[in-house]
Amino acid sequence: MAHQLEVYYEFEHDDEPVVVATPEQAGEVLERMRAAYAGRRPVMAQVVIAGSTGFEHLHVGVDGEVGVVSFTGPAGGFHSLGDPAPGEVTFYYGGHNRELPANARVPLADVKHAMAEFLTSGGKRPSCLRWQPMAMM
Repeated sequence: MAHQLEVYYEFEHDDEPVVVATPEQAGEVLERMRAAYAGRRPVMAQVVIAGSTGFEHLHVGVDGEVGVVSFTGPAGGFHSLGDPAPGEVTFYYGGHNRELPANARVPLADVKHAMAEFLTSGGKRPSCLRWQPMAMM
């Protein structure tokens, strides 16, 4: 069964999300996000399987040549795990800032791969990344 993604990163996407049907389109959306926010601030989007009633979703962040991925599903929440780095990074999402561990940054190519895998797997946590549990607040 072919899946589609719904991507939300601008306010108008609440009514009309960006629809992604292929892995190539997933990469194109991330490139559009990068271009739209270049030189302004890192930006994040929520990604869900279109028509899904499940709990699984991704948040993908773009900041130049790097990004972050967060996955939430029945087993809990996870952030991508990149190189060791202290502190936090801030991404703009839905009118507010969202802070993630700085070591969640991975190459943008890995973010694209993770989003494509989320699409082709029908919403499973991408296996192409290393993961760390989200801290409970």
